[in-house]
Amino acid sequence: MESNDDRVTLAILNALNRIIAVDVALHSIMVDEADGVEGLESLQSHENDEIYKQSMRLLEKYVGRASNRQCVASRIRAKRAVIVLLANSLRKRQQVLKR
Repeated sequence: MESNDDRVTLAILNALNRIIAVDVALHSIMVDEADGVEGLESLQSHENDEIYKQSMRLLEKYVGRASNRQCVASRIRAKRAVIVLLANSLRKRQQVLKR
């Protein structure tokens, strides 16, 4: 029988899987930086087989991808550059409209 703690753990693992799936590279790195890998590894010795299986799937599916930090860093820089360009363009447009 599953305890409430096990159900909560499974719900968290499901949520983590969905969050990471949105942007695998970025969120995998965030999990890694928050010591989430160690947490997932510790769940591999859990007595509940489903928790063990889900933690194993998460590790296999996402952790190996977290090593591509340069790619993610350049994507973040590119997104920031676009935001800066848009902000500058908006400022210039507002100045023209004020004249």
